Amino acid sequence: MAQHTVVVEQASAEEKKKRKKLPFILGGIGVLALVPLIGSTFAASISLGTGAIEFGQGTQTVAACDADGITVALGSAISSGDFKLQTITLSGIDLNSSAQNCAGKTFKIHVADSSNALQDWIASGTDLGEFSIPASAGSLTDVTSGTTATFKNASGTAYDGSTAYDAAGVVTITVTTPYLDAGDVGKILLETSN
Repeated sequence: MAQHTVVVEQASAEEKKKRKKLPFILGGIGVLALVPLIGSTFAASISLGTGAIEFGQGTQTVAACDADGITVALGSAISSGDFKLQTITLSGIDLNSSAQNCAGKTFKIHVADSSNALQDWIASGTDLGEFSIPASAGSLTDVTSGTTATFKNASGTAYDGSTAYDAAGVVTITVTTPYLDAGDVGKILLETSN
């Protein structure tokens, strides 16, 4: 019968430490490889009003029922592995400083891509977000299903009926389950009516 000799070498303590570090090193390399992808997602150019900004990296002022304009800011979240539009914040909303103010108005928000095609941004088949600001102090009404909305004054106090309007309201619309890929956001269309 032939005899086989198997030589087993004991790994030194130093080699064992190197083997334990390998998964961490490979993970770090993987994270670094994703950085350019994340940066390009945030750098999708969108147009609001007359200028272009980088999605997630700035704000733009647009005119609506407010003579000096409303500032629009967008926020994203990771959903199903992709960056999705999650919030649209409207700030500097004129509520009482002039006869031309936004109290008592209904706001309609559409999102379009870079070729001006309206996008479903709340859910499949839902390309319109809507809410109404009461004529006097109170909470928002007629908020589109699939979203939540906060309505606060400039110092962050919620308008709930007990807080009088000031000149700078802030509305944040949050999509309950983010739907639209951030890269598909080209323009925000804001319309107000009585």
